[in-house]
Amino acid sequence: MLTFIAKRLLQLVPTLFFVSVIIFSLQQLLPGGYFSGIGVAMIAIGVIGAFLWSRRTLFESGWYLRPLTYAWPLGFIAILAGWWVTETGRQPFIVYGILRTLDAVSPVTFGAVLTSLILFVLVYSSVFSMGILYINKLIEKGPEGKAIEAPDALPSRPLAAAQGAARDALRTAE
Repeated sequence: MLTFIAKRLLQLVPTLFFVSVIIFSLQQLLPGGYFSGIGVAMIAIGVIGAFLWSRRTLFESGWYLRPLTYAWPLGFIAILAGWWVTETGRQPFIVYGILRTLDAVSPVTFGAVLTSLILFVLVYSSVFSMGILYINKLIEKGPEGKAIEAPDALPSRPLAAAQGAARDALRTAE
C-alpha cells in the first residue's frame, strides 16, 4: 500500500519542483545568491591570503586571520550544496533516460526506513558535533612546540618539519 502511495506521489510531483532546489543550492556556491557565493568567498580568501603572504604580512594580519577561524566550514557547506545539486538535478531519473525514480522504489517498510533514518541522523549528528568541538578547540589552542619553531629541514623537504613535530607530539603523549 505504501509503495503504491509513494509511486502516486512521485507521479504528481512535477520535475519543475526540483529546479527551485537546484537554483537555491547553486546560489550558495555562486555570487548573487542568498549566501553571496561560498565558492567565490573561498577563492577570495585564498587570493587575499596569497597577497598577504607575498608581502610577508600574512601572520601579522589579525584582521584577516581572526575571521578565518570561523570560515573553516565553508568547504563542507560547498560540498554539501554541490551534492544536493547533483542528487536533485538528475530527478526524475535514477539513471538518466533509462531508469526513473518512480520505477526504482524498493519494497522496504516505512518503519525500517524511519528507524534507519533516525539512527543515521543521531550517529552523524553526534560525530559531526564532536568534530566541530574538537576543531574549534584546536583552533583556539593554536600551534605549539615544534610546529611554531623554524624548521631544521631543507626548503625542498617541507614535510620533514611536520614529521619532526609529529614525532615530538607522540613522545610527549607517551
